[in-house]
Amino acid sequence: MKKILFFVFLAILWSNTGFSQESMANASHILNNNSTLYDKFQQGFANAKGTPYIQEEYTLASISGLTTNYMVKYNAFNDEMELLLEAKKVNYIQKEKGLVVTLKTNTPKAYVCLGYNDDQKKYRLGYFASAGVIKEGYLLFLKEKISFQEAKPPRSGYERPTPAGFKQPTYTFFVWESAAEQLIEVPRTKIGFIKMFPQRNLREFFKSGTYDLDVEEDLLQVVKYCYE
Repeated sequence: MKKILFFVFLAILWSNTGFSQESMANASHILNNNSTLYDKFQQGFANAKGTPYIQEEYTLASISGLTTNYMVKYNAFNDEMELLLEAKKVNYIQKEKGLVVTLKTNTPKAYVCLGYNDDQKKYRLGYFASAGVIKEGYLLFLKEKISFQEAKPPRSGYERPTPAGFKQPTYTFFVWESAAEQLIEVPRTKIGFIKMFPQRNLREFFKSGTYDLDVEEDLLQVVKYCYE
């Protein structure tokens, strides 16, 4: 029931953006106009260690507004959704607010393109993975991010140089308030929750059970309590 409710909210979110089925009837309408961006990325990081991807393989996915499924994977470094057009030919999906890309894995994973302010307070569009329903009009999303470490020379003759490469993913949760169309970053600690929601008796709530904020199901229960 919760899964059905969540995808109903996603459908409402998408429909509110003003997109039409007809305008997205062909895949070419959702591809980035600059088809060389992917090639430039691959060339620029050809020798880098690690991976910019949450999952290495392309996965069959549905894209809101299209009737055909495509092979897709998410690049968490440059926050782009890659679409495999044919053998070795890849392009980025054009970011559109409200666009939903659902990976058809054993446990389907939906990414929604939403507007947000980055670390420099600059507004941009990015992909957020669905993480659950808090209540009507409030959804929990996960932002996956992979950073890049430049090569570092050894600081002494006893050290080895550090090769350039991608770091391990980091994860940040956000609450989407549909009425205000805004994302609110979720605290990472229990003290952070207590300070952010002083009107809720969170000290007693945390004492009443074992809540691990690194466990998605536990975090969702805490957020639900905060927004009751």
